[in-house]
Amino acid sequence: ADRQFRVLGRLRHMAAAQRRAGEAGGEMLPVRVLQAVVASAIRRADTNNKLHRLLHANRTAMSLAQSGKFTFQTPEEAHGLATLISSAFPNPERVVSGLVELLLNAVEHGNLEIGYEAKRDFVERDGLREEVERRLSDDRYKNRKVSVVLSRREDGVYVVITDEGTGFKPQPFLTLDPSRATSRTGRGIAHARVVSFDKLAYNAAGNQVVCAITSGDEFNW
Repeated sequence: ADRQFRVLGRLRHMAAAQRRAGEAGGEMLPVRVLQAVVASAIRRADTNNKLHRLLHANRTAMSLAQSGKFTFQTPEEAHGLATLISSAFPNPERVVSGLVELLLNAVEHGNLEIGYEAKRDFVERDGLREEVERRLSDDRYKNRKVSVVLSRREDGVYVVITDEGTGFKPQPFLTLDPSRATSRTGRGIAHARVVSFDKLAYNAAGNQVVCAITSGDEFNW
């Protein structure tokens, strides 16, 4: 039911926007864009449902945590760790989907150095999982780890994620770009920044990101 409500909500929002555009004489979205948005909404709803079911088991214990440091290597470990760490936040359901995106990025784009275009191509061919497994066994990448630091402060809860890759330029991915509307990749960082966290920032190299739910105006990390 939750999945259906979320997908229907996305569709209603999109339909209203289309209606307003038509009434104003504006340009309507192509059918392929609408299909891509619907497919993306369904995939995200399915993933979120699975993550939310795992949250409740960790919530009581993690709500007591003041700090913690974790390391991981694989996408499967990223999903498990995201549900654990999200339970330390006062609103884990909001946080978990964005945190998964950031942890997966640290593995795929960071440690395994799969670029945006390459990941898009692998996803379109349903070959991403195989490529990730191949690179996890590659001598160039197999010993790399992602470190995650959780910190509860007076003004909120912070998470710092650091990978061992060469970094990237995050600016183009911090906002939702219409040019990526039909792509199955490239929207995770923007989702984390806009939906899941109050604040999100990368270091200069692009191999470390901090995200937080905070009541403070300043963002000191």
